[in-house]
Amino acid sequence: MKSLWLAALLVLPCLPSCGCGGDSFPPPPGVPLTGPPDGATNIPVTTPIVIDLGVPILEGSVDGQTFLVREQGGPLVQGTIVTSAEGATFIPNSPLLPCTVYEIEVTTGILDTFGQPVTAFVSSFTTSGCFAGPCVSPINLGTAATYAVLAGSTVTNTGPTTLDGDLGLSPGSAVTGSPTVTGTTNVANPAAVLAQADLTIAYNAAASAASTATAAGDLALVSPLGPGVYTSTSSLSVLSGNLVLTGTSTDVFIFQMVSSLTIGSGRAVVLQGVDPCNVIWQVGSSATLETGVAFSGSILALTDIVLKTGATASGRMLARNGQVTLETNAVTVP
Repeated sequence: MKSLWLAALLVLPCLPSCGCGGDSFPPPPGVPLTGPPDGATNIPVTTPIVIDLGVPILEGSVDGQTFLVREQGGPLVQGTIVTSAEGATFIPNSPLLPCTVYEIEVTTGILDTFGQPVTAFVSSFTTSGCFAGPCVSPINLGTAATYAVLAGSTVTNTGPTTLDGDLGLSPGSAVTGSPTVTGTTNVANPAAVLAQADLTIAYNAAASAASTATAAGDLALVSPLGPGVYTSTSSLSVLSGNLVLTGTSTDVFIFQMVSSLTIGSGRAVVLQGVDPCNVIWQVGSSATLETGVAFSGSILALTDIVLKTGATASGRMLARNGQVTLETNAVTVP
């Protein structure tokens, strides 16, 4: 009789709830990535807030009780939550307050598809608007200075993107997706032609600025950086962590690169005492801001600029010959 019981046990199926064999639960989800990242500064006031859990989420577990945005020490921000397979985006009902610290809170009420809670956490970011007075770029941008986005071939947008500044395109004429533009839209008209001409002059001036230091690869590995003109003979990136730029409101940062610029998902260019107006990125090919990036400074690119979901910028996205691609972004001219 005892041998019959043993035989029965040997053929019982291994149920997932037992945690046995290859059907055991995966490890609980770790701390999600957020956009803006923790500690980011100069974030545009129209920024959507993004969380990326990195695992499939149980439907219905992300709501206004489990994903919260509030003023630090103040009230909750009211908005709309749009979920995706592994994350969610919080879109405020109205612009955030300038020069204000906000907190992003995620609770253990968010579950993965195995029913396991995510790791609870609170992160914070500071909105733009902390610098008073007019912004005078160290590189003369001419009429291009008022543009949040300026492109050569096309401008393509998906999702609720806000451009706090002008939108321009020349010589191309195709703007698709209808981003919200607080300034003027100039497409294939004399104003756009002049802005592109001024951008070319500014691009060449930034490229020829006297170098004070060499740079290569992942700038997060040498963070923090002080003011200077940093020159790369290839591409630059911010991948392994955030890039922190430290200085005063009058200090200048110019990054020159022969090839591309890539800012990794959830990473930030964090300014400590630095005015975003004084940060210039001269890109010899194309620039990409991945999902949830919080970027600071103005990109002057020879070809394309791509902003992926939730990426924000306190600066300008200026592409000479190529396209600018937008997807639920906020770009604010400093």
